[in-house]
Amino acid sequence: MTPFAPTSRSTSPSPKSYLGFPRATLIPPRRPDLEVAATILVVDDNALNRALLEEELTHRGFEVRMAAGGEEALELIALEPFDLILLDIMMPDVDGIQVLRKVRERWSGIELPVIMTTARADRRDIVNALESGANDYVTKPIDLPVLLARVRTQLALASASKDLRTAQQRILDLSAAHRDVDSWSRATAAEISELLNADVDVVIGKRADETSIAVHETNPIGMKPSAEDGDSIHITINAAGRHSGEVIVRKPFMTREERVLVESFATQLGAALEMRDLRWELTAARQRFFEQRKEMLDRGAVLLHVCTRCGRCYEHTVPECPEDGWPLDGAQLVPLRVADRYILQRRIAVGSTARVFAAEDERLRRPVAIKIIKAEYFNDQEIRARFEHEAQAAARIDHPNVSTVFDSGSLDDGSLYFVMEQLRGLDLAQMIRLHGRGSPSQVAALLRQVGRALTAVHKAGFIHRDIKPSNIFLVEEGGGFRAKILDFGIAKSIDADTTLTRHGSFIGTPAYMAPEQIERKSRLDERTDLYAFATVAYEALAGRRVTTGKEVTKVFAEILYEMPPAISTLVNSGNLQLDTEFAKALAKDREARPASVAEWSERVAAILETMNEETAWPARFAPVD
Repeated sequence: MTPFAPTSRSTSPSPKSYLGFPRATLIPPRRPDLEVAATILVVDDNALNRALLEEELTHRGFEVRMAAGGEEALELIALEPFDLILLDIMMPDVDGIQVLRKVRERWSGIELPVIMTTARADRRDIVNALESGANDYVTKPIDLPVLLARVRTQLALASASKDLRTAQQRILDLSAAHRDVDSWSRATAAEISELLNADVDVVIGKRADETSIAVHETNPIGMKPSAEDGDSIHITINAAGRHSGEVIVRKPFMTREERVLVESFATQLGAALEMRDLRWELTAARQRFFEQRKEMLDRGAVLLHVCTRCGRCYEHTVPECPEDGWPLDGAQLVPLRVADRYILQRRIAVGSTARVFAAEDERLRRPVAIKIIKAEYFNDQEIRARFEHEAQAAARIDHPNVSTVFDSGSLDDGSLYFVMEQLRGLDLAQMIRLHGRGSPSQVAALLRQVGRALTAVHKAGFIHRDIKPSNIFLVEEGGGFRAKILDFGIAKSIDADTTLTRHGSFIGTPAYMAPEQIERKSRLDERTDLYAFATVAYEALAGRRVTTGKEVTKVFAEILYEMPPAISTLVNSGNLQLDTEFAKALAKDREARPASVAEWSERVAAILETMNEETAWPARFAPVD
């Protein structure tokens, strides 16, 4: 391992450096009492480097232990507690990265900071160390003041974290005593006052349902960002994205370490307030649930209970599923008979916003599917009214490849429901999962059918916004299939403001969203659906998605900045025209995409029909009861 000192034939240090430290950086040692007592482990295979670091750190009041290599370091770490590790990257046998990874298996970066030292300026070494859990790094020859500043910073952060551990435990305890936020904050503020040797006040705004939760002050405050007024420092408390109060430190200046401590307290207090409010809301919601349930039972309603295993539906008086003996789920205020007409028979799907049931239309004696959208999706009455209006308009779309909506309405708990044709078969996501990718001719049929259906939807004045494999259902028909577009639960009028949804959240499924749905900078239109449909066709043909990321942030980055592999490389076609058509439909810029879904689908289908057949979906695929 190369020592800190520059290469030289002379055995004496260069006049410009001392054991690799630039001589200009050497400063007279401070008194030991100027540094916070801390134990530092120095790991380096060069004896001169270890000796110099031990001397300089010891002069500044630190306790120093040394290890000549990775194995010795791991042995010491297992036996003794350390406050910080200075760890050389390049060492024989067990190198610094291996030691770092072992340390991070047991301690976090806050619990045991690690600063890497390296004689190489290779970015890959530094990036590898940081990604493996290093807190910081310095390069050799070491600039001593820089090293000491980074050591002090890491120790201060670790110390602040330790000071807040008791407070964090109290926050956990607040889950059982959510109204004790004021007592907890008062006690913690007193502790911080002692640490800072200054008065610390906490001011929390009032809730409409409470007489007062102010601490140290009796009136709620006007919220403002953290600021200094000359005599005191104000740190804002945020809870659930809103200003909820402030921590006021009655002194004109704080050190960086003190500010870290106070800001951490404000952050934890915000989390405690959010937890308290959440528990209050859950308690209120639970009370409303039982009151509404009693009211429904008092007027003779028969409520729905669902088997947690098979999904069969029963009256609320049935204690368990007669078929399999499993318990029944009654955590919904849904009648067994919807609109005094539709008898729920089996729950067939559950999503984040809705549940789908197989049911029987008693009046027309036909099977139907009922989708019940949760009431909380429609907290805003304007949104609810617009949704109902647009749902009625969407129900008028008459196309053989669009799932038919027969009826709609609302339930006692505020949920909306749609009555649709009941389909037997598989959705495209299930087909790909069970049977792999389709043949070129099968994907061509899919393109033509869904392309025409989307065109009908667009001509009716709507965009779907959530085209994905699970929203395209395949029904056996002859020797092939009929595709049906499902789920217009989030469809919007093309003329409506489709850039934002409830609470500004995203609508759609990440892997199939167009760039403009992610960026939310422009209005959505037919080309947004075209992008999503192109991702579906790509997956049906190639057997893999256009994105490969598992995390939402990675998926979004791929959609915004990367193009998927050319489709011809995945289906062994070598057809550059096919690549061109998919590149157009998957363009990042909406304006660069084709204007017509049907025309694009027809062009791609025609290309696919010239290709050789390879794999294929089975002709018989509908599940058997």
